[in-house]
Parts: sequence; C-alpha cells; structure tokens
Amino acid sequence: MYPVKRAERFNTAISKLGISTDGKTFLDKFRELITQIGNTIGFIRMIRSGVIESSAYASHFIPKLHSSDSSEDPTISSIVKDANGSKLSTEIAESLDSLIESIASSYSSESDYVEMLITVFSKEFRNYEKFSHLRNFFIIIPPLTINYVEHILGCRSKIGRRAQTDSDFTFVDDGFCLGIAYILTLLNQTYFFDSLNWFDSIFDKFDTEIGKAMEEQKIAQKRKDESFSQTLALRIQRLQDLQKEFQYLMFTLHSATMLFKIKDHDNPEDEMYLEEF
Repeated sequence: MYPVKRAERFNTAISKLGISTDGKTFLDKFRELITQIGNTIGFIRMIRSGVIESSAYASHFIPKLHSSDSSEDPTISSIVKDANGSKLSTEIAESLDSLIESIASSYSSESDYVEMLITVFSKEFRNYEKFSHLRNFFIIIPPLTINYVEHILGCRSKIGRRAQTDSDFTFVDDGFCLGIAYILTLLNQTYFFDSLNWFDSIFDKFDTEIGKAMEEQKIAQKRKDESFSQTLALRIQRLQDLQKEFQYLMFTLHSATMLFKIKDHDNPEDEMYLEEF
C-alpha cells in the first residue's frame, strides 16, 4: 500500500516551494485545475443528458424514429410531394423530417461528446515523448486527495461566518473526482492507481489513530484529567471527520471511474507504463 507518510511529506515539500498572492500552494493550483477540467466534463455530460431527456419527450409524438427502408416508411416530405402539395407545404415537411432525424441522432453514440473527448485527447496525451512528465501522474493522486479533503473541510468550517467570499460557500466539489477519473482514463493509468491501494492505506491509518486516541481518552477519564480528555475528544472528532470525507471521496471517485469506462477502447499493451518510483 502507498504509505500515508510519503503523501504527507510530499505536501509539506510542495508547501515549502512558496505560495501565490492569494495564499495558495502549487498543489492547490493543480487541484483547482483538475477540478475545472472535471467541472467541464460534468457540464458537457449534463447537457447531453438534458438533450436526451428532451428528445425522449418529443419522441412520444413520433410513431417510429428509425426507418430501415424508405419505401416502407416514407418521409413526410415525400408524402407531401406525392400528394402534389404546395412548395411551402413541402418545405415545412422537409423541416419536420430534419427535426425527426435530429431527435433520432441524439440517441446515437456519435453524440456522446465525453467519449469523443477521451478518444481524441488520449492519443495525444499518451505520446510520452512530448508528455513524459505525465507518465507517472497516478503517483501524485494520494497527496492531491489529502489536499482536497483538507480544502473541503476548511470550506465547510467557514460556512455561516459573516466575513465570506464566494469560495467559502463550497461544501462539495465533485469536479475534482471527475477530473481525476478523466485524466487517469486519458493516460490509461486507472489500473496503476488502483494498485497503490491508497484508500486502504489511509483508512488503516485513521483506524489506528482513532483507536489509539480512544484508549488514551479512557485512561484520561480514569485519571479525571478533563482537560486532556476534551483535547482527545476534539482530536477523535477531527479524525472521524477526515475519515468520513475520505469515504465520500472514495465512493465518488469510483463512480466517476465507472463513468469513463469505454467498451471498445484502443489500448495496446505497450501504451501502459510504470516507472520505478
């Protein structure tokens, strides 16, 4: 399993490189970039879902969307022409045929723009001669998840305060998970990230620390050391909050990963890389 201490040391080392004018580290900026990518992907998928829902409602008024044989299922415009309809009637019928065709095409896989983005960009990003720095992208995900969880908990703690900015109203941000899953799919590194068993490692750490803190709290209560007992109670609550947030992150990331699984994926075995780290 990927050691938690290694991820924590990485975060500490990055923070020593300096911060921006708005008080953010390089890892914060990287997390925000990934979140923006994920939000864009999520927006595209939401728009397509809306188009499909709208088309599904409109299709209720159409007896048959797909015609295998034009002679068996003639178009409306051809019927109007056969009936010697006026020019205006023919143009209206052609517009209606075009609308029906548009509704039918919205169900096709060709309109799945998320899959299209994966197919187009994966060929470019897997060119490791140009993007060699992305070869081991999956290694930076553990430090990023720690940064993300601390950021979300920090934002939630600010909710309700008087002095707030727009960013302080953040209480959930699924764009981060979507961005991670999308980039892992582009680089074909989902398997390598799973092999780190990162979430198993972080949950083992929390279970150990929570259990240790509870034992110390029992000893403090027996000694009637209320001050130390309250300190341990706050520590236990903090660890439990972190543990729950990592659980939410794990579930969301797994769901996002399933979203990007493509059946017919061009994955030559020589495209998968794993360097020593």
